[in-house]
Amino acid sequence: MIDFSLSDEQVALKDMVRKFVQTEIIPNAHRFDATGEFPHDIIRKAWENGLMNPAV
Repeated sequence: MIDFSLSDEQVALKDMVRKFVQTEIIPNAHRFDATGEFPHDIIRKAWENGLMNPAV
């Protein structure tokens, strides 16, 4: 049988991404959609947290 459960590292990454989305993206998405403004601060924070261009 193949074990498809996530490793501890994968669970930690999933939890970090979920928290980032809930605290940074969801509260601001409407504003960026309405204004067409690029979310520079969110992209910078994502980069600082290692969420941009992850090795898959």
